[in-house]
Amino acid sequence: MEFKRQITHRGRRFYKAMVTKYYVFFADYNEGDDNGNVVMFERESGDLVSDNYFANQKCFELMRKHDFEYMSRTCTNNFKVMLEEEILPNFEAWIEDGNVIKLKNGYATQDAQYMNCLKTKKDLLKYFMREFAE
Repeated sequence: MEFKRQITHRGRRFYKAMVTKYYVFFADYNEGDDNGNVVMFERESGDLVSDNYFANQKCFELMRKHDFEYMSRTCTNNFKVMLEEEILPNFEAWIEDGNVIKLKNGYATQDAQYMNCLKTKKDLLKYFMREFAE
């Protein structure tokens, strides 16, 4: 199903923020309340899944796991702030705690019993976000 760039929901304007394999999220960037700033639709059917706290939490969960196909410019900027303030410090602490070894051609992680090989630090960060970012 195709979704418009913006929608009106309960008398408020929401903008397409993020699209994943299964969901489309719209955000009211002016609303600070987690209980009403994100609306979540099923991508295939267009059915409303949630317009409350659970939509907000699912959006951020998928964002942290880097599990999205599209992210709006505003959402991308917000994600960068979250990345710098929240995820990167945890990522660096995870590395410093001995959970990663540097290989000749990349990195390997303790949780995978050092059997994985992630070629770049960016790949390592994506792996961390997918596996550990909450």
